[in-house]
Amino acid sequence: YVASRPLKVVLIDYESKSVSLKQRYEAIITAMHLDEREKRQLKENLHILEVKKIRKAGLAFPKFPAPNKSKQPDPDLKFWQDLVTLYAADLYVIDPMRTLHSSDENESAIEALLTEMTRVFRTATVILCHHMRKPGENSCSLVQDMRTWSDGARGSTAIKTCADVIVCQERTESDSGDEVVHLGAFL
Repeated sequence: YVASRPLKVVLIDYESKSVSLKQRYEAIITAMHLDEREKRQLKENLHILEVKKIRKAGLAFPKFPAPNKSKQPDPDLKFWQDLVTLYAADLYVIDPMRTLHSSDENESAIEALLTEMTRVFRTATVILCHHMRKPGENSCSLVQDMRTWSDGARGSTAIKTCADVIVCQERTESDSGDEVVHLGAFL
């Protein structure tokens, strides 16, 4: 798949340090051999919202709210609607999902929150980065069985059910000590 135009991307990062993000950003530019025009385009099309830094500066960055059953306006919902308007994008990457909201991920009611996100983010694609539980003694690897491995994701199976695509990533270490990244995806 090749996009017909450069996409606008917003990364909402809850955990990374500015230094780490800068190092990753520069490493990607170097690895892709971007020229000056491409670097300018990247700067225009990629917005990184460092939530940790925003909150440290004393500014509010509320959790994404569960659907409001009352008729009262929800200021947190308004914040997110305004964010999507202010930072209009084709793609939003939110890392990690667990810090985005205050709902219980283990309850199937998380589905209502994910549905509300679809409404707020409208036609944009949203990638929610989600973590795995600690592996148990009967756990398999991604290479052995990707779908079973993905069942180790934290929270309710409603999270998987609401997803259009599940992309899996498992980092392992080879016998020589090199990091190996295994990727898989399914619909």
